[in-house]
Amino acid sequence: MSYENAKKGIGQIFTAEILQLLSAIFAIIGTIITITGIAAIIGGAATGTDVAMGGGLAGSIVGIIMTVIGAIFALIGFILYIVGVGTAGKDEENFKKAFMFLILGLICSIIGAFTGAVPVLAGILKIASAVFSLASAIFVINGIIVLAGKVGNAKVEKKGQTTLKLVIVILVLSIVAHVIAMITALVFGSANDITAAMVNGATATIFISSIMELVATVLSIIQYFVYLSLLANAKNMFQ
Repeated sequence: MSYENAKKGIGQIFTAEILQLLSAIFAIIGTIITITGIAAIIGGAATGTDVAMGGGLAGSIVGIIMTVIGAIFALIGFILYIVGVGTAGKDEENFKKAFMFLILGLICSIIGAFTGAVPVLAGILKIASAVFSLASAIFVINGIIVLAGKVGNAKVEKKGQTTLKLVIVILVLSIVAHVIAMITALVFGSANDITAAMVNGATATIFISSIMELVATVLSIIQYFVYLSLLANAKNMFQ
């Protein structure tokens, strides 16, 4: 059996993960700039320095723009990832299960996009989406392991088993970081504008939450490199 669908699908997943990696890099840069901007705003508010506050606000805006660019890469990558998993699913059952969890994660993300006014629900949906992504990744890697066994590639099969353990650990830690960010927002509250944030202390909440989101993003980047290494070997194992 040639497994042409699996070969094509894994190649698409590989390309999608590169786009997701670019997205994570833009997100981490944007988050760092945003955190720096918020820190400048806090410092400017404490000392009454308008220049520092203005610079901090400008930095925060740039950070948001970088994050939006990252989101565009993420969207394109996600669509290609779904297509790749669906294609590979024609040759291996595990990819079909991965596809199901991808759709569940997508549903959570779409609903979450309309729940910004309810931070608790938005946070829960974000965590649920991350959990579904974890389940999807597990089935994709399992699919690669099964296919490697069928084509007699022991190297990729062993690497898949090692990658599976690493990815689970990294993604679980990432989910924990998201949970901490959500709990922080719940405990300290939030504000609709920067002036109110400085009054009720929500700026500190945004700062702490941003740091936890940064931790989650860094872990995601590590996961992408680990995952990409396996996918690079997997897409060539059919030759």
